[in-house]
Amino acid sequence: MNSNKTPVDIVADIGGTNARFAWIAAQDTALQEIRSLKCADYPHLLDACRDYLDEISVNHAIGRICLAV
Repeated sequence: MNSNKTPVDIVADIGGTNARFAWIAAQDTALQEIRSLKCADYPHLLDACRDYLDEISVNHAIGRICLAV
């Protein structure tokens, strides 16, 4: 990710079965790169977060992260 770009916010809804991730730019209200990952595939929440960030190609810095658990 390029830290010279406008930061984006990562949002996630972590449930018992799935962890749903997306990112949103400050000037936009549309969620981008929405992904649903199976919680059973990840031993730790951080592993799922890393996998999401590795999978998407956000060309921005991350400003904030909001996790709903």
